[in-house]
Amino acid sequence: MGLNLENKHFSEQNAIYVDVKSEKCPDNVSIVMGHLRKAKPKSIVLVEATDQNTQKDIPAMCSALDYTLIAQLESESIFSFLIEK
Repeated sequence: MGLNLENKHFSEQNAIYVDVKSEKCPDNVSIVMGHLRKAKPKSIVLVEATDQNTQKDIPAMCSALDYTLIAQLESESIFSFLIEK
């Protein structure tokens, strides 16, 4: 069974949705880091942000903390990141 990105199904799939669209850097990255720290190994985290800086900050965070950035997408000024712990 693949990952269903509807929020109501995330807990069933060992996945976490993090909405930081109202946050600015560095708070948005700190919030994401907190969720990743609490997540179980192999968990999937979907992050949605609107701060332009997240396009560089989230990939840099993943690289520095050895998380896998599975996908990065921009749509209608929302930046989405799919991260595996």
